[in-house]
Amino acid sequence: MKTGVPSGSANSRYVQALYEFLVHRAGGAAEVAGWVGALPAAGRQGAALGFLDSGEFRTDELEAYCNALSPASISSPARSSSATVDAPMQQGASAGCERPGFTE
Repeated sequence: MKTGVPSGSANSRYVQALYEFLVHRAGGAAEVAGWVGALPAAGRQGAALGFLDSGEFRTDELEAYCNALSPASISSPARSSSATVDAPMQQGASAGCERPGFTE
């Protein structure tokens, strides 16, 4: 059960909350610091959009949809270490929702 982010500046708590609630993990110190540093230019909405547009978020969401649709027939490969919030999914990359007879 998540209890929120109890310490740090308001901006670091906000960024850490984005990590916890959108990509379901704690952000590393360098990751949080990077986003906190980007907040003056991007704003909080821009930071949230950065998370929602990340390969890590999209991969997690796609895997959840695939598992909900047909958990027995869908393979779920391990997440690539390159699919993180600061590394958007490359164009045309597959997130692992392949089934026999299913075409994109």
